[in-house]
Amino acid sequence: MIEVKNLSKKYKKNKKPALENVSFKFKEKDICLFCGPNGAGKTTTIKAIFNELNYKEGEILYNNEKILSTHLKDFSFFPDSNNIPLSLTIKEYIEYIGNIHKIKNKDLKNKTEFLKSFFGLDEHINKKIKHLSAGWKKRAIFAGALVNEPKYIFMDEPTANLDIASKQYFVNIVKELNKKGVTFFITTHQIDDFSIITNKLILINKGKILFDDYVNPEGSDLKDLYLKYIKEDEVDVNKINDLYNK
Repeated sequence: MIEVKNLSKKYKKNKKPALENVSFKFKEKDICLFCGPNGAGKTTTIKAIFNELNYKEGEILYNNEKILSTHLKDFSFFPDSNNIPLSLTIKEYIEYIGNIHKIKNKDLKNKTEFLKSFFGLDEHINKKIKHLSAGWKKRAIFAGALVNEPKYIFMDEPTANLDIASKQYFVNIVKELNKKGVTFFITTHQIDDFSIITNKLILINKGKILFDDYVNPEGSDLKDLYLKYIKEDEVDVNKINDLYNK
């Protein structure tokens, strides 16, 4: 279980805090969606969990102990496509992640071969990631995320810019890994993509948690829940007539 307790963070350049008394927890085998608009505090929260953020208020626990760098061996991160070394080939990227986790060369070679086959990367394995389409980039990132056989996978917009079939492909893999006991914490604007397999929803906006509860993936409309708690400023759509009348 991962528990975030009263986490607060304020950057000097901003008047308002990036996070304000953020508290939530999720358990093993959960598929948790962590949703909110741009700038809501999602990335800041994940950085804190991965010990990449200095914060003076609050704490983060892993299985009821203060989270330490040694615990990160159980975690894996699926970053946005623009936040990886795009100049590497897929093979180099998987090996790069494996080396970060200090996986032995022989084991890493076997894992690379398996992941290449599993994700159908054979044709692209020696291509630079920057030359791949969005779908193949995401497959490469997913392969890297599995190289250390993590217990928890944190995903940042895993289905962004993907076509319908590719989205379903990723959702199916998440579903099967979850059956094997892998826990997922997913930040996404594509809330409908994972709604049928999600069992927990956390909504954040302006650094504050607005909703945090377990949901029934077959009986809950997560999009309606999102819009209930997070709304854009009202717009008088009739004013569009002024543009065209002119």
